[in-house]
Amino acid sequence: MQSARDIVQEMEKVGGQYALTKRYRHPSMQAIVRQKASGGLCFDLEKTVEMLTKALTFIEAVAKKEGSLFFVSTRRETADMVQKTAEELSQPYMVNRWVGGTISNFKNVRSRVERMEKLVKEREEGRWTHYTKKEKVLMTRELGKLQGKFSGIASMTERPAALIVFDTKREKIAVSEAIRSKIPVIGFSNANADLRAAQYPVPMNIYSREAVAYLLGLVKEAYTKGKEG
Repeated sequence: MQSARDIVQEMEKVGGQYALTKRYRHPSMQAIVRQKASGGLCFDLEKTVEMLTKALTFIEAVAKKEGSLFFVSTRRETADMVQKTAEELSQPYMVNRWVGGTISNFKNVRSRVERMEKLVKEREEGRWTHYTKKEKVLMTRELGKLQGKFSGIASMTERPAALIVFDTKREKIAVSEAIRSKIPVIGFSNANADLRAAQYPVPMNIYSREAVAYLLGLVKEAYTKGKEG
């Protein structure tokens, strides 16, 4: 992994230091957000990187134990990058809309995933030919809805070892479910979120695609290192 100084420099290059205006700042962020001479707010990247290092160390430990890392990001601006990273690591993800109960009512959600897999298998085996045209239309519609919700977690046969969330404020329901289920949360967020919402918070400019892409690279590196170690 890069040195803390190198990460700070790279974060500055991709705009990871910019915070939301004081009007939207959560009180818990006060110690790590400072005001620039120009009047704008920015994160103290040395503190951010300190938190990020702890998160990456934890991710590496999860991988060493062969635990799954559940990626969650429903923001359209970054969902594609999060999905790509999760797929490259063969990890579960949810990027369209958080489905309530995915963690807290996992048994029921898993049954819906199994229904999706059953429909796919029957279609691939040509068993749909035995149904009427109307039945096939209904089954196609059902399968489409199931895939839209659950395709990213088809491989998740048990609760994940950890949740990695991009925007803890937006994904507050997912974070809440994880906490209630005693699942650690790695939470990336801007200054409008409660820093205490995640066990491993990383405050930064999550509205910059370049910053998120850079962080995803570090996450991928940490998880890969843990798997290989």
